[in-house]
Amino acid sequence: MDSLSIAQWWLLVGIFLLTLEIVTPAFFAAALAVGCFVASLVSYLGARIEISWIVFSVVSLISIVYLRPLAKKMYKGKPLKTNAEAMIGKLAIAETDMNSAYSQGYVLLDGVSWKAVLDESSMPVYKGEQVKVVGMDSIVLRVKKLR
Repeated sequence: MDSLSIAQWWLLVGIFLLTLEIVTPAFFAAALAVGCFVASLVSYLGARIEISWIVFSVVSLISIVYLRPLAKKMYKGKPLKTNAEAMIGKLAIAETDMNSAYSQGYVLLDGVSWKAVLDESSMPVYKGEQVKVVGMDSIVLRVKKLR
């Protein structure tokens, strides 16, 4: 079996770097892989190894400087709401009456009973009515009657 050519080595390293990018999604390894693929093409076209190294270095540097920030911006997802942030905006069912602003009661949210206070701008809420969580103070939900 013949040994691998320089172009094939560049190609294999590029594939390895793309595989590595799956594990470390920072677009750094992918930027280097772009350099490997271009160096592989240049080597395949007959360039000497020194030229392919220069091409790899220049293309990788350009990819890191220009493509990496662009790719990170494109693939940046929305921050995931967790804990209290995830509850705000959800709908719940009143388990007790809450007649005036800041009156306390309980609501059922996602199958869990939570202590709640009525928001100052809300109409009175009666047992069984739907409310919206508008805030949270420590472990007490601030709710508002749906109109």
